[in-house]
Amino acid sequence: MKRFVFDNLVYKYNDDAFLLMNLISFRRKTVTNDTLDRLILIESKLEMGKELSDEEGRLLQHFHEKKQILPAEIIEEVDKRSEQNSDLHLSKFPVKAITFNLTHSCNFNCDYCYQRKYKNKPEYMESMGVEDIESIMEYLSLPFFDDTELEEIVVSGGEALLPSNIDTINYICEHVAAKKKILFTNGINILAYKDRIPFNAFEEFQISLDGPDPVIRQVNHTGDSFDRIIGGIQYLQQMKKTITVVTMWTRELRSHLTEYIERLKESGILDCPDTKLKFALVKDYYTNGGIDEHFYSWDEVPADLKTYGPRLATVNSRLELPAEVGGLAGYIYRPKNERHGLQYKKCDLTKSVPMICEPNGDIYWCLCLNGKSGKIGNYKDKFFDRDKVEKLGNRTIFKIEQCRRCRLRYLCGGGCMLPLTSGDGEVYRPACGPLGDPFVWEHLEELI
Repeated sequence: MKRFVFDNLVYKYNDDAFLLMNLISFRRKTVTNDTLDRLILIESKLEMGKELSDEEGRLLQHFHEKKQILPAEIIEEVDKRSEQNSDLHLSKFPVKAITFNLTHSCNFNCDYCYQRKYKNKPEYMESMGVEDIESIMEYLSLPFFDDTELEEIVVSGGEALLPSNIDTINYICEHVAAKKKILFTNGINILAYKDRIPFNAFEEFQISLDGPDPVIRQVNHTGDSFDRIIGGIQYLQQMKKTITVVTMWTRELRSHLTEYIERLKESGILDCPDTKLKFALVKDYYTNGGIDEHFYSWDEVPADLKTYGPRLATVNSRLELPAEVGGLAGYIYRPKNERHGLQYKKCDLTKSVPMICEPNGDIYWCLCLNGKSGKIGNYKDKFFDRDKVEKLGNRTIFKIEQCRRCRLRYLCGGGCMLPLTSGDGEVYRPACGPLGDPFVWEHLEELI
């Protein structure tokens, strides 16, 4: 099936119903198979310099008038205006979100953990103390940063709920002001620490739970802990907290999925409207593929969606795909008349410079922790790499020649930079991710 025509995505509903979605305006229109065939023929004739019939000319004009097909001069004008607005010009940088990675130590040893590659490096063997939190807050008073109120802080790890982190977490709860505080944890120590940590200071929790005990033993390499984690979730639910339970999709879970769902239903935790269950594919942040092929390949995903999707639906969940594919689904299935702005950069640092703070003082702009190209400062040395942030913030489709010519440019914005920062590589290159994988386009209807 032809996937693109006149810079429109072709998405098949059934044998005689196709959705056209313009990849610049994102306007949508349903057409019949006959109309699609005629448009494909018209595009082919124009590419070969052939003259259109009167009927073909009228059809093309109709789609121009409906703005489903954009004339070349309009596309050029959109590109021109977007490029003029794309550069980052800041005298000060806004900081609205901070992640405190308290440690890289963990009481689990999960097979899928993205930190496995570097958690034993000497520079990451430290843990944050109260003095580190004080240094980070002092760091924000440097003249580089706007005097903005923090929208959110995330307390994470490794595993945040370890004995060495208790004083630091308590200090954050009492002394760091933010509109929202979020705690990431595997949940096994929530009940053990309920009298030592003011969990009520956090508005949201993300808790890892990868299945019943047989899966936890195989995937997380720890003892039976399902009941302890469920008990911690139930304790937080009593405080009316927003909770996301994240379950990584593994081969071990597949064989125990029915048991897992039954145990969750028996526990009653999903009866709480503020608790959501999320099934996530194992991702590889440092390759273009989007998912970690040590666990499964893309060609397994459609079968998993078909086989296990109905069971996940019984707990109001689904298997979440990488953001690029999920984002495309959002464009296709968005509510009628909902508009989308053009995406000409993946990370908009005009709104906020995210800070991932490490125990050794390093600050990263994202989850990248093993390459100098992702490092933007150090709170212990009071160093901020303004040039690096401006370089990252100015990575747009107009700075990358391959992206400038790509029909998907306003859909992906050049792609996620993480694969480009795994070493010290140049970030002004395309990172197509799953959208650059022919398999995704061949199986789009099955995936989304």
